[in-house]
Amino acid sequence: MRRGIVWLHSELPALVDQGVISAEAAESLRRHYGPPDTVGAAGRLGQIALASLGALLVGGGLILILAHNWESLGRPARGAIALGILVVAQASTFYAVSRRGSSVAWREATAAFLVVAVGASISLVGQTYNLGGTFEDLLRAWLWLVVPIPYLTGSILSAVGVWSLLVVRVSPFSSFSPPVDIWALAFAAGPFVIMRARIAPESWATSILAIFAAASMFIVGTGTALTLDHQWDGLWVLFGVPFVASLIAAASWRPAVERAAWQRRLLHPAWLVLIVIATILSFDNVWRNFGRANLGDPHAIVVVGVAAACIVLTSLVTVALTRAREFAAALGSGAAVLVAVFYVLARGGLPDLGWLAFNAWLLAVGAVTLNDGFRRMELGTANRGLVAVGAFLIARFFDTDLSFLFRGLVFVALGVACFVVNVWLMRRGRRQAL
Repeated sequence: MRRGIVWLHSELPALVDQGVISAEAAESLRRHYGPPDTVGAAGRLGQIALASLGALLVGGGLILILAHNWESLGRPARGAIALGILVVAQASTFYAVSRRGSSVAWREATAAFLVVAVGASISLVGQTYNLGGTFEDLLRAWLWLVVPIPYLTGSILSAVGVWSLLVVRVSPFSSFSPPVDIWALAFAAGPFVIMRARIAPESWATSILAIFAAASMFIVGTGTALTLDHQWDGLWVLFGVPFVASLIAAASWRPAVERAAWQRRLLHPAWLVLIVIATILSFDNVWRNFGRANLGDPHAIVVVGVAAACIVLTSLVTVALTRAREFAAALGSGAAVLVAVFYVLARGGLPDLGWLAFNAWLLAVGAVTLNDGFRRMELGTANRGLVAVGAFLIARFFDTDLSFLFRGLVFVALGVACFVVNVWLMRRGRRQAL
């Protein structure tokens, strides 16, 4: 859109001189589309980065100054400083939103500062008045207070901050036991990502937020599932594959329609993660550990519920993609149903079917994706197919007793194939461009 507006402004004088449109019509077009964006996406990202870095340096400097004199300050002074930081952050954010709403750098820097200030103020007040509590208590209060900030400011950095805090809450160094409200917080933060995808689907900021939110949700779900393995073995598999498959389904929707930028940018990392998980599931010993099942824990109920919702979603998208003859995307989204079926069979005493199915899936994905890459002359799609085939070959060669010489020859052949495919596709692409 930005490039189109710049092009339109450059063409208007010539159109007026040639009599194609009148000067009044040209002026109306200028007012309707607004001035051309001469800064560009790279310039805006640079402004945001510099503004955020500046806010970080100022905040870090103030913290160091306060830390140097902290012991000499009384409780009233410490409490006033803690609350003062929060008031300054709120005031600057309000000013940025109300008075400088058109400046992305102002909104992003002040909203990010506010997210940090909330946590700093809670921590300082608690330390000053010996309120007690744990790191988990701090994170819980911090998250619930900052979840609304992205909605109020439209800030991508503040949303990334919220997702980062969610990841910290499920990390091992936070004395992890599954937080009661972690899924409620994730569902509260999720609609902002959807809203940004609808408002600015071509923006790099939207793409970064979508990838960051997807990665955070994956870590939250997988981390929660892994802690429940003593109650439900293999729950991480039942969550991980359907969730990543649902990301591929979202990035591939709609069939036969050009995808938005955030979909294209989300698709490749989602495929990479799914291929890694499928490679793990192609080993037989993984499927032999699925035994116990206990839905008594509320966390298990939520994880299974999210997995079930992803399976239903991906099954519907898989049918639509298959009808549109987008078979590679259909294989990706269809992995959710595949893992659910063989997960149940493994629990029923047939674990060998699961690893055989995912070996076949890796080969099918590699072959179909390679074919799509050649047919559409898409280098990224062809490389994705090569990654799937390479993952299958590497997994099987580490899982067999073949000689190192034979393995080395196969790896060399695979590397040569990657090189040849890339060179051939690039040359064909140049010829078609000419």
